[in-house]
Amino acid sequence: MDAHKNFAYSTVATPPSPAASGTSLGVAAGDGVAFPAPPFNVTIWPASAIPVRSNAEVARCTGLATDTMTITRAQEGSSARAIVAGDQIAATVTDKMVSDLDDALIYKGDWAAGSYNDGDIVVYNGQLYICTQDGITAAPAGWPVLNPVSYIQQSIIDAAGDLLVGSADNVIAKLPVGTLGQVLTRVSTAPFVGWQTPAIAPAAPGTQLDYAQITAQPAAVTASTEATAVAIITGNLVTYDGTRVKIEFYAPGLDATANANLNIVLLRDSTVIGYGQAAVSATGFYYTIDAFTFDTPPAGAHTYSVSAFRGGGGNPIIHAGPGGSGNVLPAYLRVTKA
Repeated sequence: MDAHKNFAYSTVATPPSPAASGTSLGVAAGDGVAFPAPPFNVTIWPASAIPVRSNAEVARCTGLATDTMTITRAQEGSSARAIVAGDQIAATVTDKMVSDLDDALIYKGDWAAGSYNDGDIVVYNGQLYICTQDGITAAPAGWPVLNPVSYIQQSIIDAAGDLLVGSADNVIAKLPVGTLGQVLTRVSTAPFVGWQTPAIAPAAPGTQLDYAQITAQPAAVTASTEATAVAIITGNLVTYDGTRVKIEFYAPGLDATANANLNIVLLRDSTVIGYGQAAVSATGFYYTIDAFTFDTPPAGAHTYSVSAFRGGGGNPIIHAGPGGSGNVLPAYLRVTKA
Protein backbone atom coordinates (compact mmCIF):
# COMPACT_ATOMS: atom_id res chain seq x y z
CA MET A 1 0.00 0.00 0.00
CA ASP A 2 1.29 3.47 -0.90
CA ALA A 3 2.27 6.01 1.74
CA HIS A 4 -0.01 9.02 2.30
CA LYS A 5 0.17 12.62 3.54
CA ASN A 6 -2.45 15.24 4.26
CA PHE A 7 -2.54 18.32 1.98
CA ALA A 8 -0.15 16.80 -0.56
CA TYR A 9 -0.76 19.58 -3.10
CA SER A 10 1.27 21.92 -5.29
CA THR A 11 1.42 23.40 -8.76
CA VAL A 12 3.60 22.48 -11.72
CA ALA A 13 6.62 24.79 -11.96
CA THR A 14 8.55 22.83 -14.60
CA PRO A 15 6.35 20.84 -16.97
CA PRO A 16 7.52 17.58 -18.54
CA SER A 17 9.01 17.60 -21.99
CA PRO A 18 7.34 16.63 -24.22
CA ALA A 19 4.27 17.92 -22.32
CA ALA A 20 2.07 14.89 -23.13
CA SER A 21 4.68 12.15 -22.70
CA GLY A 22 7.59 13.47 -20.61
CA THR A 23 8.32 11.60 -17.40
CA SER A 24 9.75 14.32 -15.16
CA LEU A 25 8.21 17.49 -13.74
CA GLY A 26 9.00 20.00 -11.04
CA VAL A 27 6.55 21.25 -8.42
CA ALA A 28 6.62 24.71 -6.84
CA ALA A 29 9.84 25.39 -4.95
CA GLY A 30 9.80 23.84 -1.48
CA ASP A 31 6.60 21.86 -2.05
CA GLY A 32 8.32 18.51 -2.56
CA VAL A 33 8.18 17.90 1.20
CA ALA A 34 4.38 18.11 1.06
CA PHE A 35 4.25 14.75 -0.73
CA PRO A 36 4.73 11.28 0.76
CA ALA A 37 7.63 8.98 -0.01
CA PRO A 38 7.27 7.36 -3.46
CA PRO A 39 5.67 5.44 -4.95
CA PHE A 40 2.26 7.10 -4.95
CA ASN A 41 -0.26 8.32 -7.52
CA VAL A 42 -0.95 11.98 -8.27
CA THR A 43 -3.72 13.73 -10.16
CA ILE A 44 -2.76 16.59 -12.51
CA TRP A 45 -5.35 19.05 -13.83
CA PRO A 46 -5.56 22.65 -15.14
CA ALA A 47 -5.36 25.76 -12.97
CA SER A 48 -8.64 27.35 -11.90
CA ALA A 49 -10.56 24.14 -12.52
CA ILE A 50 -11.66 21.05 -10.74
CA PRO A 51 -10.36 17.66 -11.89
CA VAL A 52 -12.80 15.75 -14.06
CA ARG A 53 -12.40 12.89 -16.50
CA SER A 54 -12.03 15.18 -19.48
CA ASN A 55 -9.25 17.43 -18.10
CA ALA A 56 -7.27 15.39 -15.56
CA GLU A 57 -4.58 12.74 -15.71
CA VAL A 58 -3.49 10.27 -13.06
CA ALA A 59 0.28 9.65 -13.03
CA ARG A 60 2.42 7.53 -10.76
CA CYS A 61 5.29 9.18 -8.95
CA THR A 62 8.12 6.67 -8.76
CA GLY A 63 10.83 9.04 -7.55
CA LEU A 64 11.02 12.38 -5.74
CA ALA A 65 14.23 14.41 -5.49
CA THR A 66 13.65 17.69 -3.64
CA ASP A 67 10.95 19.21 -5.88
CA THR A 68 11.40 17.00 -8.96
CA MET A 69 9.13 14.04 -9.57
CA THR A 70 9.77 11.09 -11.87
CA ILE A 71 6.38 9.95 -13.16
CA THR A 72 4.74 7.19 -15.17
CA ARG A 73 1.99 8.64 -17.31
CA ALA A 74 -1.71 7.81 -17.93
CA GLN A 75 -2.43 5.61 -14.89
CA GLU A 76 -5.70 4.07 -13.68
CA GLY A 77 -7.42 4.37 -17.06
CA SER A 78 -6.75 8.08 -17.48
CA SER A 79 -5.34 9.66 -20.65
CA ALA A 80 -2.10 11.60 -20.92
CA ARG A 81 -2.61 15.32 -21.35
CA ALA A 82 -0.33 18.21 -22.18
CA ILE A 83 0.91 19.33 -18.77
CA VAL A 84 1.81 23.02 -18.55
CA ALA A 85 3.27 25.29 -15.90
CA GLY A 86 0.63 26.35 -13.41
CA ASP A 87 -1.31 23.06 -13.58
CA GLN A 88 -2.44 21.75 -10.22
CA ILE A 89 -1.01 18.49 -8.85
CA ALA A 90 -2.04 16.57 -5.75
CA ALA A 91 -1.86 13.10 -4.21
CA THR A 92 -5.64 12.65 -4.28
CA VAL A 93 -7.89 9.76 -3.38
CA THR A 94 -8.01 7.54 -6.47
CA ASP A 95 -9.48 4.17 -7.34
CA LYS A 96 -6.15 2.51 -6.61
CA MET A 97 -6.01 3.94 -3.10
CA VAL A 98 -9.50 2.65 -2.27
CA SER A 99 -8.78 -0.73 -3.84
CA ASP A 100 -5.56 -0.99 -1.86
CA LEU A 101 -7.52 -0.35 1.33
CA ASP A 102 -10.06 -3.01 0.37
CA ASP A 103 -7.28 -5.50 -0.26
CA ALA A 104 -5.05 -4.47 2.62
CA LEU A 105 -6.31 -7.11 5.05
CA ILE A 106 -8.10 -10.19 3.74
CA TYR A 107 -9.20 -12.93 6.14
CA LYS A 108 -8.50 -16.29 4.52
CA GLY A 109 -9.64 -18.57 7.35
CA ASP A 110 -7.65 -21.63 8.38
CA TRP A 111 -4.28 -21.89 6.63
CA ALA A 112 -4.01 -24.42 3.80
CA ALA A 113 -1.08 -25.07 1.50
CA GLY A 114 -1.02 -22.51 -1.31
CA SER A 115 0.18 -19.03 -2.22
CA TYR A 116 -0.57 -16.00 -0.03
CA ASN A 117 -0.10 -12.28 -0.61
CA ASP A 118 0.65 -9.20 1.44
CA GLY A 119 -2.25 -8.53 3.83
CA ASP A 120 -3.67 -12.06 3.87
CA ILE A 121 -4.69 -13.15 7.37
CA VAL A 122 -4.88 -16.84 8.29
CA VAL A 123 -5.43 -18.98 11.36
CA TYR A 124 -2.57 -21.39 12.03
CA ASN A 125 -2.26 -23.56 15.15
CA GLY A 126 -4.89 -21.46 16.89
CA GLN A 127 -3.27 -18.05 16.21
CA LEU A 128 -3.80 -15.27 13.68
CA TYR A 129 -0.90 -14.61 11.29
CA ILE A 130 -0.55 -11.89 8.63
CA CYS A 131 1.35 -12.31 5.38
CA THR A 132 3.60 -9.34 4.56
CA GLN A 133 4.81 -10.32 1.08
CA ASP A 134 3.21 -11.48 -2.14
CA GLY A 135 3.54 -15.06 -3.35
CA ILE A 136 4.41 -16.67 0.00
CA THR A 137 3.91 -20.46 0.08
CA ALA A 138 5.68 -21.33 3.35
CA ALA A 139 3.66 -22.21 6.46
CA PRO A 140 2.81 -19.15 8.59
CA ALA A 141 5.02 -20.10 11.53
CA GLY A 142 7.49 -17.41 10.42
CA TRP A 143 4.88 -14.73 9.67
CA PRO A 144 4.12 -11.90 12.10
CA VAL A 145 1.50 -12.85 14.68
CA LEU A 146 -1.41 -10.48 14.22
CA ASN A 147 -2.66 -10.99 17.75
CA PRO A 148 -0.70 -12.94 20.34
CA VAL A 149 -3.94 -13.99 22.02
CA SER A 150 -5.06 -17.41 20.80
CA TYR A 151 -7.95 -17.46 18.35
CA ILE A 152 -10.67 -20.01 19.12
CA GLN A 153 -11.80 -21.79 15.99
CA GLN A 154 -15.50 -22.54 15.60
CA SER A 155 -14.63 -26.05 14.44
CA ILE A 156 -13.67 -27.00 17.99
CA ILE A 157 -17.37 -27.13 18.87
CA ASP A 158 -19.12 -30.29 17.64
CA ALA A 159 -22.53 -30.21 19.34
CA ALA A 160 -24.92 -27.93 21.17
CA GLY A 161 -23.91 -27.82 24.82
CA ASP A 162 -20.17 -28.40 24.30
CA LEU A 163 -18.10 -26.25 26.65
CA LEU A 164 -14.61 -24.75 26.40
CA VAL A 165 -12.43 -25.24 29.49
CA GLY A 166 -8.83 -24.59 30.42
CA SER A 167 -6.88 -27.85 30.39
CA ALA A 168 -3.48 -26.29 31.25
CA ASP A 169 -1.80 -22.89 31.36
CA ASN A 170 -2.94 -20.97 28.25
CA VAL A 171 -4.48 -24.14 26.78
CA ILE A 172 -8.15 -24.44 25.83
CA ALA A 173 -9.93 -27.76 25.39
CA LYS A 174 -13.45 -28.90 24.58
CA LEU A 175 -15.63 -30.59 27.19
CA PRO A 176 -18.36 -32.49 25.31
CA VAL A 177 -21.94 -31.97 26.45
CA GLY A 178 -23.07 -34.30 29.20
CA THR A 179 -26.17 -36.48 29.31
CA LEU A 180 -29.58 -35.50 30.64
CA GLY A 181 -29.54 -35.11 34.41
CA GLN A 182 -25.77 -34.81 34.78
CA VAL A 183 -24.19 -31.82 36.48
CA LEU A 184 -20.83 -30.08 36.00
CA THR A 185 -18.49 -30.79 38.89
CA ARG A 186 -14.81 -30.80 39.81
CA VAL A 187 -12.96 -34.05 39.10
CA SER A 188 -9.51 -35.30 40.03
CA THR A 189 -7.89 -35.29 36.58
CA ALA A 190 -7.32 -32.57 33.97
CA PRO A 191 -9.17 -30.52 32.95
CA PHE A 192 -10.52 -30.98 36.50
CA VAL A 193 -14.14 -30.42 35.51
CA GLY A 194 -16.51 -33.02 34.12
CA TRP A 195 -20.07 -34.25 33.92
CA GLN A 196 -21.35 -36.57 36.65
CA THR A 197 -24.71 -37.97 37.65
CA PRO A 198 -25.49 -36.54 41.09
CA ALA A 199 -26.08 -38.87 44.01
CA ILE A 200 -29.72 -39.09 45.02
CA ALA A 201 -30.33 -37.99 48.58
CA PRO A 202 -32.35 -40.60 50.52
CA ALA A 203 -36.00 -39.63 50.76
CA ALA A 204 -37.75 -39.47 54.13
CA PRO A 205 -40.12 -42.36 54.98
CA GLY A 206 -43.57 -41.76 53.54
CA THR A 207 -42.27 -39.55 50.74
CA GLN A 208 -44.22 -40.19 47.54
CA LEU A 209 -41.82 -41.30 44.80
CA ASP A 210 -44.34 -42.09 42.06
CA TYR A 211 -48.06 -41.85 41.43
CA ALA A 212 -50.19 -42.90 38.45
CA GLN A 213 -53.96 -43.17 38.17
CA ILE A 214 -56.74 -44.25 35.84
CA THR A 215 -59.91 -42.15 35.66
CA ALA A 216 -62.03 -44.35 33.42
CA GLN A 217 -63.26 -47.89 33.88
CA PRO A 218 -61.00 -50.39 32.10
CA ALA A 219 -62.42 -53.29 30.11
CA ALA A 220 -63.55 -56.39 31.94
CA VAL A 221 -60.69 -58.76 32.77
CA THR A 222 -61.08 -61.79 30.49
CA ALA A 223 -57.54 -63.18 30.72
CA SER A 224 -57.52 -66.44 32.67
CA THR A 225 -53.77 -67.04 33.15
CA GLU A 226 -50.88 -65.04 34.47
CA ALA A 227 -49.14 -65.37 31.11
CA THR A 228 -52.03 -63.53 29.44
CA ALA A 229 -52.67 -61.06 32.29
CA VAL A 230 -53.79 -57.64 31.11
CA ALA A 231 -52.15 -54.36 32.16
CA ILE A 232 -54.35 -52.32 34.49
CA ILE A 233 -52.10 -49.41 35.40
CA THR A 234 -48.45 -48.49 34.74
CA GLY A 235 -46.42 -46.03 36.75
CA ASN A 236 -43.68 -43.68 35.58
CA LEU A 237 -40.00 -44.36 34.95
CA VAL A 238 -38.40 -43.19 38.21
CA THR A 239 -34.80 -43.28 39.45
CA TYR A 240 -34.58 -45.02 42.83
CA ASP A 241 -31.70 -44.97 45.31
CA GLY A 242 -31.67 -48.70 46.14
CA THR A 243 -33.54 -48.44 49.45
CA ARG A 244 -36.86 -50.04 50.46
CA VAL A 245 -40.15 -48.73 49.04
CA LYS A 246 -43.85 -49.48 49.45
CA ILE A 247 -46.02 -50.15 46.37
CA GLU A 248 -49.77 -49.72 46.75
CA PHE A 249 -52.61 -50.41 44.30
CA TYR A 250 -56.06 -49.07 45.06
CA ALA A 251 -59.35 -49.38 43.14
CA PRO A 252 -62.65 -48.04 44.48
CA GLY A 253 -64.76 -50.91 43.19
CA LEU A 254 -64.81 -54.44 41.78
CA ASP A 255 -67.78 -56.52 40.69
CA ALA A 256 -68.38 -59.78 38.85
CA THR A 257 -70.60 -62.83 39.03
CA ALA A 258 -70.66 -64.72 42.29
CA ASN A 259 -67.51 -66.65 43.22
CA ALA A 260 -65.34 -64.82 40.67
CA ASN A 261 -61.78 -64.00 41.63
CA LEU A 262 -59.49 -61.23 40.42
CA ASN A 263 -55.80 -62.08 40.62
CA ILE A 264 -53.54 -59.01 40.89
CA VAL A 265 -49.88 -59.05 39.82
CA LEU A 266 -47.51 -56.31 41.03
CA LEU A 267 -44.39 -55.88 38.89
CA ARG A 268 -41.15 -53.92 38.91
CA ASP A 269 -40.26 -53.61 35.25
CA SER A 270 -40.90 -57.23 34.14
CA THR A 271 -40.14 -58.80 37.52
CA VAL A 272 -43.09 -60.00 39.64
CA ILE A 273 -42.76 -58.68 43.19
CA GLY A 274 -46.09 -59.89 44.59
CA TYR A 275 -49.61 -61.14 44.08
CA GLY A 276 -53.00 -60.28 45.47
CA GLN A 277 -56.49 -61.68 45.08
CA ALA A 278 -59.91 -60.10 45.34
CA ALA A 279 -62.93 -62.43 45.54
CA VAL A 280 -66.57 -61.60 44.74
CA SER A 281 -68.87 -63.66 46.92
CA ALA A 282 -72.19 -62.46 45.55
CA THR A 283 -73.34 -60.91 42.31
CA GLY A 284 -74.14 -57.21 42.49
CA PHE A 285 -71.83 -56.43 45.42
CA TYR A 286 -68.94 -53.99 44.98
CA TYR A 287 -65.63 -54.52 46.74
CA THR A 288 -62.76 -52.08 47.27
CA ILE A 289 -59.25 -53.21 46.31
CA ASP A 290 -56.33 -52.02 48.43
CA ALA A 291 -53.24 -54.16 47.83
CA PHE A 292 -49.68 -53.33 48.76
CA THR A 293 -46.25 -54.85 49.12
CA PHE A 294 -42.67 -53.77 49.84
CA ASP A 295 -39.71 -53.89 47.51
CA THR A 296 -36.02 -52.94 47.48
CA PRO A 297 -35.31 -51.98 43.87
CA PRO A 298 -31.70 -51.88 42.65
CA ALA A 299 -30.44 -48.30 42.39
CA GLY A 300 -31.44 -46.91 39.03
CA ALA A 301 -34.53 -46.23 36.93
CA HIS A 302 -37.53 -48.56 37.25
CA THR A 303 -41.23 -48.69 36.42
CA TYR A 304 -43.85 -50.34 38.64
CA SER A 305 -47.12 -51.66 37.19
CA VAL A 306 -50.21 -53.76 37.91
CA SER A 307 -51.63 -56.55 35.75
CA ALA A 308 -54.59 -58.82 36.40
CA PHE A 309 -56.27 -62.08 35.35
CA ARG A 310 -59.50 -63.77 36.44
CA GLY A 311 -59.60 -66.87 38.59
CA GLY A 312 -62.98 -68.42 37.90
CA GLY A 313 -66.57 -67.37 37.48
CA GLY A 314 -67.35 -64.35 35.34
CA ASN A 315 -65.13 -61.57 34.07
CA PRO A 316 -64.29 -59.13 36.88
CA ILE A 317 -64.68 -55.40 36.28
CA ILE A 318 -62.46 -52.87 38.04
CA HIS A 319 -64.24 -49.57 38.61
CA ALA A 320 -62.49 -46.21 38.25
CA GLY A 321 -63.59 -42.69 37.42
CA PRO A 322 -62.54 -39.05 37.50
CA GLY A 323 -63.77 -38.40 41.02
CA GLY A 324 -65.80 -35.43 42.06
CA SER A 325 -69.53 -35.10 42.68
CA GLY A 326 -71.45 -38.10 41.38
CA ASN A 327 -68.34 -39.84 39.99
CA VAL A 328 -66.34 -42.91 41.00
CA LEU A 329 -62.92 -42.21 42.44
CA PRO A 330 -59.77 -42.87 40.38
CA ALA A 331 -57.85 -46.09 40.76
CA TYR A 332 -54.17 -45.53 41.43
CA LEU A 333 -50.70 -46.99 41.82
CA ARG A 334 -48.49 -45.24 44.36
CA VAL A 335 -44.87 -45.77 45.40
CA THR A 336 -43.62 -44.28 48.68
CA LYS A 337 -40.43 -44.40 50.67
CA ALA A 338 -40.70 -47.22 53.25
